[in-house]
Amino acid sequence: MTTLIIFLILSVGLSGLFTFLICRVTGPWMAWISVLFIPVIFVILTFLSIVFVAIYSRITTSKKRYVLKPNRFIIALMHELDFCLMVMLNVSWRVKGYYKIPKKGKFALICNHRSNFDQMILISALKQKNQPLVCISKPSNFKMPLAGPIIRKAGYIPINRENAVEGVKSIYHGADLLKNQVANVNICPEGTRNKDKNVDLLPFHQGSFKLATLAKVPIVVVCLKKTDEIHKRTPIRHTRVDVDVLETIYPEQYEGMSDKELCDYVYSLIKDDYHQENKFLL
Repeated sequence: MTTLIIFLILSVGLSGLFTFLICRVTGPWMAWISVLFIPVIFVILTFLSIVFVAIYSRITTSKKRYVLKPNRFIIALMHELDFCLMVMLNVSWRVKGYYKIPKKGKFALICNHRSNFDQMILISALKQKNQPLVCISKPSNFKMPLAGPIIRKAGYIPINRENAVEGVKSIYHGADLLKNQVANVNICPEGTRNKDKNVDLLPFHQGSFKLATLAKVPIVVVCLKKTDEIHKRTPIRHTRVDVDVLETIYPEQYEGMSDKELCDYVYSLIKDDYHQENKFLL
């Protein structure tokens, strides 16, 4: 939010300056051009900031697979720039059940996966002071020119689901971050983005829940809705997505449950909530 305000002030100020210089040459009838300058300058400032953070991240991050300690400065910048991107994309969100998130200690965040914007929505909508959220993401995301170096520096964890051994290593690394109270960790048990509008939820991978059970931390269950509409509407039409915090399952509650029982229970929570939304749309 702070970066957004700064960028808006700079955009208005620079727009006024450029408009003044143009009007001195062409006349006051060109004053209307300031309306165009403000969003253009805002986009340029956001893009240049992302490029700067990406270059800094690439220079200062080693090529090793995992970052043992996420960089809090980069995480803070990423959250700020993510908020600016959401404004540019004309996206807002409504969070329901935020009070259910634990106030102390780290937690594993389990959610459905409908869109490439899901993780961006999560880090903006559920942003908490001194509570960095590290996401487990597919390896190809770490190869993107701008986003790749930034998410690596922020401690995001690549997971190769086609290689069982490498997948287990990623889960254990995430569990270590939770156990050592370094960061909250998000994983999508579907394993991949659900592209089928006729299917509410893909089958869950039971191994995803090892993230929490190994570290013995609470599991925050979240259902994301309408994130798959963003790419069709942005930036002309506004999109408001729903972030429903359904329940927090504490270690003493899942201690006696098998991985399958825990997986099935969380699956039913998210599926029922998402299906309820679809009923209202019919």
